[in-house]
Amino acid sequence: MAGEGFVKNIFAMMSGTTLSMLLLVAATPVLTRLYSPRCFGVLGFYMAVVGIVTVFAAGRYDFALVTTEKDQEAGELLGLALICSLVTTLVMVLAGFFWMPLMTRLSGVDSLESWFFLLTGGVFTTAIYQAFNYYLIRLKQFRYSAASNVARTLVTIAAQVLLALLWKAETLSLLGGYFLGQFAAALVVMLGVFKNDKEILVNTTASVGSLLNVAGKYKKYPLLNSFSSSLNSLTTSLPVIFLTRYFGTAVSGYYTLAARLLQLPSYLIGRAFSQVLYQRLAEEENLRGNPKRLMEKSFAVLFGLSLGYLVLMLLTPLYLVPIFGQGWQRTVLYILILAPSFSLIFIVSPLSVVAAVKDRIELVSIWQVCAFVVILFWLLLSGPWGNDVLLLTGLSAANILLYLVYLKMILSTCSTGIKEVSRETLYMFIRLAGRIRS
Repeated sequence: MAGEGFVKNIFAMMSGTTLSMLLLVAATPVLTRLYSPRCFGVLGFYMAVVGIVTVFAAGRYDFALVTTEKDQEAGELLGLALICSLVTTLVMVLAGFFWMPLMTRLSGVDSLESWFFLLTGGVFTTAIYQAFNYYLIRLKQFRYSAASNVARTLVTIAAQVLLALLWKAETLSLLGGYFLGQFAAALVVMLGVFKNDKEILVNTTASVGSLLNVAGKYKKYPLLNSFSSSLNSLTTSLPVIFLTRYFGTAVSGYYTLAARLLQLPSYLIGRAFSQVLYQRLAEEENLRGNPKRLMEKSFAVLFGLSLGYLVLMLLTPLYLVPIFGQGWQRTVLYILILAPSFSLIFIVSPLSVVAAVKDRIELVSIWQVCAFVVILFWLLLSGPWGNDVLLLTGLSAANILLYLVYLKMILSTCSTGIKEVSRETLYMFIRLAGRIRS
């Protein structure tokens, strides 16, 4: 029955996320004809900055929400996450007020000042979304998380298209639509929390002392988990930042579209899988002490999904340019270069939540530091050479090596390894072939 619940929760998440993916894919050809590669380059930079800051904006107390079994403590953690998010946003506003010329010069994006208000608003809205979404995961209300993905995608697409047609197809319209989509997603998850747990939240009596006690109890999350996750987000965002700096927003726009297509399965299917797996791993750890079998089966499923994903990406020369337009040929080349590494990331990233469950966050932190140093070194070395293909080829190779090491590390936390998960994957394909024959 527990296994059936796990599968049911994954499909509950994937029902909304799959629909979101299909909507986004369907709308992308329209958006690529309305907006230039330069606009997509600025959007990529915007998403990179929001992604980096929101990792630590809530102090990672939102991530701790899933692990606590006490309702009072969960309410206090949610309060801490919201307070930290507000403080982070205010610091960003002050930084923009005092150091905008410096920030513009360092980023290489001349229009930064005109949409900085969307950047600060996007950080705050995304941080709120993450906090309430983790609370919903704790309640096992996965349908609201799925609904929030659909709401985000629908509002984003509608706003970006309408702003381009009724106002102007420029950077501010593309960014404004993205912000409105995230705002809609935040409203959905907030509604879900208050509908399902309003009484507990209202009755949570949080004081300064109790908040400090909870902050101290979960200090590992802002000190270690926040650091490692920030490095992870920064490492992921470095290519956009360096491409913008060395090659301009048009080239980073080609990369942004390529990464957007390559990340769709990871962002939608992989994230849904990860959120459900996190809750189930915590449950297995509390009940049985070691979720080894669950990890092995999860790897097998993700590996099977990644094969179909990789084949689809490698076939992009057959369909991408006719769909997105002649101005996006460079994106096809970028996808072919990056597809192998993104398929491996698709497998490993959802499984990495086991480190938090096994309280081995420091192990992940070590890997994050190494990954950041390796990627940063390569980008600093290859960026000034002026060859974007060389830069991305080396980046893809580095990510493959790094994530193979990462996979071995996270599997070791629950006493299994690559040999064991490979055997489970082989058995899964044999069973699947037997069912097809019968």
